[in-house]
Amino acid sequence: IMASNDEEALKRRIVETAKRKLESSGEKDRLKEILKKRLQEVGWEEEMQDYCREIIQNKSLEHIDVPKLVQEIAQKSRAAVPDNIREEISSQVKYFLQHPSKD
Repeated sequence: IMASNDEEALKRRIVETAKRKLESSGEKDRLKEILKKRLQEVGWEEEMQDYCREIIQNKSLEHIDVPKLVQEIAQKSRAAVPDNIREEISSQVKYFLQHPSKD
């Protein structure tokens, strides 16, 4: 079922409002630090470094298309985030948005 343009516009406004709240409150930075720490704990950064080295070693420097390389690494890095970490951050975002501070 296709959503109407009005529904899509509303979804975009909701997402933009949520992003602004996360940024203006400092919550986005706090969550980024938690994410960074969790990813370090599970060796994600080393895994991505090894993946990048492997890609570069398997392609000659003349044949590396930087935009394609960035896209490939971005897709792999997102997919490599463990589900439990993804769920932890997601639940913290949901909690934050559902329980506004009284400041």
